[in-house]
Amino acid sequence: MESHCRVLLCNAVKGWPRNGEITRDGNELLATLAPLVDSGRMIEARTAAACAAIAAAAGVQRCVTEDGQVYFAARPDFCRDVSLYKRVCTARVFMACAIPIPWQVNGATSWDEPDEYREMNQAIKQLAEATTKGGAETAVDPQALQNLAMALAKVGDGEGAGTLADALNQLAGHPDNLANLANEATINAALHALHANLNNPDVLLKLIKLLSKLAISDKLKQVIVDGGGVEYVMHALRTHVTHAKLVGAGVSFLANLAFNSETCAAKVIEAHGGAALQAIVKRYATDPKILKASAIAISNIMYGDDGTSERSNAFSTVLLLPAASGQGSSFLALPRRQAASGTSASCARRTSRRRSC
Repeated sequence: MESHCRVLLCNAVKGWPRNGEITRDGNELLATLAPLVDSGRMIEARTAAACAAIAAAAGVQRCVTEDGQVYFAARPDFCRDVSLYKRVCTARVFMACAIPIPWQVNGATSWDEPDEYREMNQAIKQLAEATTKGGAETAVDPQALQNLAMALAKVGDGEGAGTLADALNQLAGHPDNLANLANEATINAALHALHANLNNPDVLLKLIKLLSKLAISDKLKQVIVDGGGVEYVMHALRTHVTHAKLVGAGVSFLANLAFNSETCAAKVIEAHGGAALQAIVKRYATDPKILKASAIAISNIMYGDDGTSERSNAFSTVLLLPAASGQGSSFLALPRRQAASGTSASCARRTSRRRSC
């Protein structure tokens, strides 16, 4: 296929997001031609398609009963606009079938996954696949990017949130995209998704990675703290301490958050971050990546401390870390008054604070 024809196809999917047939058929054709289409245009087309699918599914809410059964409900403001309303399951039908009646919104509930919700997840998955190739090199339309970020709060728990966070992580590799994502609305949407997925470590990993990137911005640190970000991440570290990748991402988040902010450093300590970091260092004593991130996190938390603050009391001993290079051991310095006996002054002196990658 000639290159200009592939461009026209991408533009068709991008330009007609509300036409279901064009979007559906165009996406299927794009999937077939993906190896031939320029990655930047593919990402633009997939972004537009994902935004359209998310908007189409805005009236569907994924819910879970007390015993863990998943069902779907139409939001009151949208129940006339989605096909879920046409497949309404009334209380009378549920009782006739002897099926437990889930919480109902205007009578519109279903045990079956609506087409809009399924197509939304498919579009998000296709976007994530597209961003694995060229995501960090492609600047996406700021409004489309913001729409994707806002969708984190809509997709709820489960695969959709993790896949969308994965796509946003890839796109955040481009400095323009990261700058456009760095705002309070994105933080709140990410925290909403984080709260909804506290028991899903794989989804948490992707969300925490995204928050870690956003935590680099000094102007957003307090927004993260006010939204409960520290507590959510600490809960994840305690609950999923055996999930090495999640632990590494969580420690990097704490390092980035504490960098250049004594207020955030104090918040980490208040949330028992000191004990958690020491436990992580002991558990992952042979993992160089987690040890490095932990060293940076503790260094950032303790930077500038004179040994008299609450931060000092959070760490009871100097931690001896195995050097990643195999060249002996290296001390992770703590305030002088807490340095172990026999430790040289150079080991106890604070180093410059560093931001974790």
